[in-house]
Amino acid sequence: MPSRKIKTCLAVFSGTVLAAVGMLCVAQARAETTVYPYYPAGASTQVNYGSPVPYANDAYTNRPPVYAPASYSSYSSSSAYAANDTYAAAPGNSGGRQLPSYSYNPQLDPRQTTYIPPAPSVPPSPPNYHPYWDLATHSGLDVGAQIGYYDYREPSLDVELNGALFGIDAAGTYAFGSQFFAEGDLRYGFGWLDYTGSGSKDGEFNDSVEARALIGKDFLFREYSISPYLGVGYRTLYNDARGLTSTNAAGYRRYNELYYLPFGIYPRTHIDSNARLTSQFEFDAVLRGLQKSWLSDAGLGDPDVSNQQHSGYGLRGNIMYETPSWTVGPYFIYWHIDQSHVNFIRDTSSATCHGLPPCNPGFFEPDNHTIEAGVQFKYHFF
Repeated sequence: MPSRKIKTCLAVFSGTVLAAVGMLCVAQARAETTVYPYYPAGASTQVNYGSPVPYANDAYTNRPPVYAPASYSSYSSSSAYAANDTYAAAPGNSGGRQLPSYSYNPQLDPRQTTYIPPAPSVPPSPPNYHPYWDLATHSGLDVGAQIGYYDYREPSLDVELNGALFGIDAAGTYAFGSQFFAEGDLRYGFGWLDYTGSGSKDGEFNDSVEARALIGKDFLFREYSISPYLGVGYRTLYNDARGLTSTNAAGYRRYNELYYLPFGIYPRTHIDSNARLTSQFEFDAVLRGLQKSWLSDAGLGDPDVSNQQHSGYGLRGNIMYETPSWTVGPYFIYWHIDQSHVNFIRDTSSATCHGLPPCNPGFFEPDNHTIEAGVQFKYHFF
């Protein structure tokens, strides 16, 4: 009896061992021919695949083939790998799709080095500019024309000279340094004016030349700018009154030179992206003047006379619509020149000496003022 029990136990033990060995062999065979576990980079769970596909092009190489299911749908991946989102059918399985390929960057692999994420993209700050045209003084050459009304008066003698005046103007400007500028102006005006005083006379030729040199600085603000300046100026004025008036009074030529100091300001403000409003306000302090009168033109025996002028002032201004190419707007100029000094010279005119020539009468240029107003247009060459 004991021997039978021993034989039975040995048989059961042997069968159990054989069964275990058989199960291990079956498991090994299935593992070699059916499923291998694969963990994609960064995957949170194991994924089993059924069809043979190539491995991802990353740090893992020389592995046995992996099988992917025909209904493969998704996987998770670390940010260290950039997937190529193009899937192809697995070999021998028209319904399966290959795993994507990856571009491996060791600098982004947290296993290789300490990962430092890139700095967040910060949009650039908006430029500090006004949406309109800027307000600074620009370098360039401006050439233009003027048409206006001219009125000259000597109140003490009730003399007036007026009419249309035409002009041409050229101005060169150079901007330099920290918003400084220099400007040179040259202006010529002419017209045929009507005289009223000792009778009347039409069509007397009148012209003037003016040259100025200025230097100033821009002070720029967001909505406006101011550009004060100072300089030196020179003006000539010529009037040809030869001939007889309506009362047979004889006329003569007159010529005036004037030196002055201009002090002014250019205020500017925006209009739109291609235009701005530029104004000018100026005070002119007279330094000295010289008045020449060719009294001998009258044929009455009076000598030619020169008189010094030492006081007076001028005012001028304009309001201009300015674009990068051209400028247009109204302007005005005003002069007030005080009476000159008296020049005593020998005179042989019976009329001047009251029938008892020769004599030494005093000659002077009376107090006078001039107003000129009109419209000017300028073209900006560069």
